[in-house]
Amino acid sequence: MASLPAFASVSGHLGYTSDYMYRGVSQSQGANAFQGSVAIESNGFALELWASEVDFGTDTSLEYDFTGSYTFQATNKVHMSVGVIQYNYDKDIDDVEEWFVSMGNTLGTVKYFADIDNSETDLVQVFLNVPFIKVVDVKFEHGIFDKENDYTMLHVSKEFEKFNVGVLIGEEAKDGQFSDSASFWVQYKL
Repeated sequence: MASLPAFASVSGHLGYTSDYMYRGVSQSQGANAFQGSVAIESNGFALELWASEVDFGTDTSLEYDFTGSYTFQATNKVHMSVGVIQYNYDKDIDDVEEWFVSMGNTLGTVKYFADIDNSETDLVQVFLNVPFIKVVDVKFEHGIFDKENDYTMLHVSKEFEKFNVGVLIGEEAKDGQFSDSASFWVQYKL
């Protein structure tokens, strides 16, 4: 097996979530899921494998995604990324590939995702950080698929050495559906 260059870094995590929520929709029908990732980074280039349990009401039980990206400083305050993601499933669901571009700074990030085969599923995501709250990390996520399909979520998290814990709350929580619109998670950094 070839060794990694000395300037490459390897990172990863193991995690648990009470509900795998992605882009405003549960990917596990409200059930818990174990997740994990491993990434190799060098000079702005990154390769990542990310995996999670899923439940779509079919025989599909595993999602595993490959991401290749390049991140660079556009200015001394603005970073940009470009890359490709391939979403894979163990059964029943076809693979999906997206390319993406993002731009951000300490206040937030804007991302654009384009499905390589289906432009009708393109997505714009906006993440806004709340830097004046010091006790926990808080950010809002808003995604727009088209004029009629969007979602909003609140992320609250806290790091404790190698552990990261948090909650993800969907906009339906304000309508009295908190238990169906919130996900608690914990990650252990490898």
